[in-house]
Amino acid sequence: MSERLTALRRFVPKLFAPRPRSLVEVDRWKATEFRLFLVYFGKIVLKGILKDDLYENFLTLSVAISILVSPSLVKTHSSYAHDLLVHFVLRCRELYGEEFLVYNVHSMIPMMAESEQFGFLDNCSGFIFENYLQQIKRMVRSGRNPLAQIVKRLSECSLSNVNFYPVAEAVVSTEATNNAYILDNSMCCEVINNEEMASAAHISQSLLLCRLYEKTQPLFRNLHCSDK
Repeated sequence: MSERLTALRRFVPKLFAPRPRSLVEVDRWKATEFRLFLVYFGKIVLKGILKDDLYENFLTLSVAISILVSPSLVKTHSSYAHDLLVHFVLRCRELYGEEFLVYNVHSMIPMMAESEQFGFLDNCSGFIFENYLQQIKRMVRSGRNPLAQIVKRLSECSLSNVNFYPVAEAVVSTEATNNAYILDNSMCCEVINNEEMASAAHISQSLLLCRLYEKTQPLFRNLHCSDK
């Protein structure tokens, strides 16, 4: 698993931060790293290592969470995600024993209700507050009266209409590992940085030269759940 995680690093775009680390450092993994493993990397890393029944149970959880964190999928597939979570918990009892069903496992079942109330899970996630702590720390210039310093800085930002948590502007990249994109029709493309070819073909600077991958295939095809 560690070898696969570290091998993935050179294929992971900057959008996924932080990049996967070895299990040797798992005690220092942050919550965002576990999230990336659950939603993205685990499907690849665990295949062929876990037994089929354990891997399929992990996929059940991974697909359910992938639906609930998607702004579009949660609108149409939230009930399916709920069925997957219920199935995951029931299978955990069979695979890992009754003692595995601690509060944190049971608490995943009501996630659909939260998504119906708040939208996709990132709308009610604690990550944004954790990330904002870095902004708050920068407001403190000395160890004297830190709370008063924070209040003053926030007041100044409010009066000056400063956006203290700016949204990054989307930029199309031609850099390797950062130049792959999924199109609306589920095809993939790779943006090519070839100025000579573009010049020879008299391509406008406002257009992008891309390599198109039309024959995409799903990572897995069959995933169903039942109460049995």
